Amino acid sequence: VLIYVGSDDDDNGPQVCSLLDDVNRMIDETCEHIDMSWNSYPYLEKDDPILSDTRWKSLTHLSCQDWFKRGWTVQEAALAQHGQVIWNQTTFSWEKLMRTDLWLVRRASDLHHELNLGIMACHNEAYKQRKKAFARIFSQKLSWSAPSLLRTLNTARALELSDARDRIYAFMELPGSSE
Repeated sequence: VLIYVGSDDDDNGPQVCSLLDDVNRMIDETCEHIDMSWNSYPYLEKDDPILSDTRWKSLTHLSCQDWFKRGWTVQEAALAQHGQVIWNQTTFSWEKLMRTDLWLVRRASDLHHELNLGIMACHNEAYKQRKKAFARIFSQKLSWSAPSLLRTLNTARALELSDARDRIYAFMELPGSSE
């Protein structure tokens, strides 16, 4: 699935692409040294340079694109076997973006909050359900819950939907939404 998120007038795309590459390389290298069990991914030291990297601002610019505010995009991206994000002249994998967002939410939550990336929460939830084995390294077993339509709808409250019916129908095909 090609995911065109819009124009990039300030040329933030290359910054996001290199940031996603660096964070995903860090994730992969760390995963080589852990047992991949529940909550096994370590936290970074507070002074780790990646936490103060200026490229995070470019990720904020990406998340402000209207594409992320639309409800149907959650289902389109979540059900794709492979998603390729196109942001003006820059391309990167949806997988790298979601892995980075999941890492931010679970291991750099202060930075995630500071960057105001909550608009990606619905995408993050859908990604976790498809990639449970990966997602569990950031989660305690007791905190894991089965997907539900109610939880998805709660997460999707911030999305802008032109038709009120889409508050439900845009998410019906997501894993666990019919349960």
